[in-house]
Amino acid sequence: MFNPTSLLQIPTNHEKWKCLQTWYQNVNFTWKEFYSYYSAWCITVFFIPFQTNLFQCMKMNMILHASLGGAYISYIYPRRLYVYYMNLILDGCLLKIMDFFAHHTFLLYYLMCVENRPLSLLSCDGSFIDFMLVNTPFIIYFCNFNIGYRYGLRMSDLAIIGMVYMIIVGLGCFI
Repeated sequence: MFNPTSLLQIPTNHEKWKCLQTWYQNVNFTWKEFYSYYSAWCITVFFIPFQTNLFQCMKMNMILHASLGGAYISYIYPRRLYVYYMNLILDGCLLKIMDFFAHHTFLLYYLMCVENRPLSLLSCDGSFIDFMLVNTPFIIYFCNFNIGYRYGLRMSDLAIIGMVYMIIVGLGCFI
């Protein structure tokens, strides 16, 4: 696995270039591996132009899930994240930069540019069936992928993120 922060410790430019070439030759990009990350699901759904209210609720919930999880992994309980399809290790400052661009820019877009009061999209009219429908992508992801292996999250971490999510959803009902 290639750790970009270790690239700064290599003394010469020739050795740095050789290290980058070796990493690039070892990258094994597959779509299956790419979509084993929930962020990839969120980014893909974000760019689908379908505009029903329920689908907008689903987009907002997915982006909020990814943003809360990314913030937890990057800032609250920081760790190394292994991006297997890129043969890459993210940690420290690079993890925070990638977290911002992969998670928080989409949330900021929704909070600033979507007209239908984005936080009210979380409640989706308060119906339990609607709530389950908009959270279906996360439930499918959670059932099919090992979050502990992929992100290093424990069940207690998921419980904390879930409580924060429920508080935000509860606040969305009142806005």
